[in-house]
Amino acid sequence: MKDDLRKQQLIQLMRPGMEKAAQSLSNVIAREVTIDMEPLPKTVVRMTDACLQSNPKQDLLVLTTQIIGSLNGKSFLVLDAKGINEISKIIPAHQIDKLKEALLLEIDNIISAAVISVLSNQLMIEIYGDVPRLSKIKCCDLSAFIHSETKDYSLISIDSVLHLSPDAHLNARFLWSLDSKVLTLLPIQQLSS
Repeated sequence: MKDDLRKQQLIQLMRPGMEKAAQSLSNVIAREVTIDMEPLPKTVVRMTDACLQSNPKQDLLVLTTQIIGSLNGKSFLVLDAKGINEISKIIPAHQIDKLKEALLLEIDNIISAAVISVLSNQLMIEIYGDVPRLSKIKCCDLSAFIHSETKDYSLISIDSVLHLSPDAHLNARFLWSLDSKVLTLLPIQQLSS
């Protein structure tokens, strides 16, 4: 119960960063972006199940950012073809092949930096995001990929679903896996509110 309350507190702490990230992404792609957040179980079952129901062999791009400093963890921006296409619409057609990967890496930088900055400031710790790494995987391999990337941590996982207007759903997720010691860093007074 106490850990569940702390996880909700962590989400509330991260929310301003995710809202800032959504606003920054909105500015880049010239469409409104909103983000919903919730804690995940230790596996990414819900996301994997949704992916497998739609097309288990579809290609996904996963942009992974290592969190370094006083707190370990990783963030994963997971995009399917629809999400990549929607974001890539801001690139002129004749330059899409050259610039798509760079744009996606920069978007990951924008989103992860916004949240990492808020966590660093609110928890009064020094943490930074490393250079993101892009991986191409199949939907059916997503859960194993995330597990292999985070097996060295005792983690708190948070799922963020990106919504792009006027579409109801962008088919993009931003997963955060943070060392569980983050829960001990939350200010005590926040836990009672």
